[in-house]
Amino acid sequence: MSSNAPSSSIGRSHSTSHHSDPLAANTAGLEQLKAQQETKVTKDGKAPKKRGPKPDTKPALTRRQELNRQAQRTHRERKEMYITALEDEVLRLKQVYTGSNQDKKRLVDENQKLKALLERHGIPPPEAGKGGGEQASVRDPRSWRDEAGGL
Repeated sequence: MSSNAPSSSIGRSHSTSHHSDPLAANTAGLEQLKAQQETKVTKDGKAPKKRGPKPDTKPALTRRQELNRQAQRTHRERKEMYITALEDEVLRLKQVYTGSNQDKKRLVDENQKLKALLERHGIPPPEAGKGGGEQASVRDPRSWRDEAGGL
């Protein structure tokens, strides 16, 4: 017994018979289950909550899979600890950098003041990179006082 009318089931292109269609039987069973689930409601009209912890969505099928999951968990924990340690190190290095910059600025200011002091007393400042530091260490420091006019 076939009909030319379109079928209500999706994906069926051939004609169906009512006595041997497993899809129709499954659909009827699903409709009965849905009707039963819809009737279960609490006093306020909401579906009842399930008790207990949520089941593992992907339970381990084998011991090997469970060991792999544990290894992944510990790896994630180690990775988080490593990232935290790196972030702490970045903060520490930023503080060291800031301190070094402050020291550099202080030394530049001190150097400028010393050069100005030398200029006021008529002593030319040593040129940077030309070995002026070596000459100063070889000379007798008492001679500096004489050149400066008896500071």
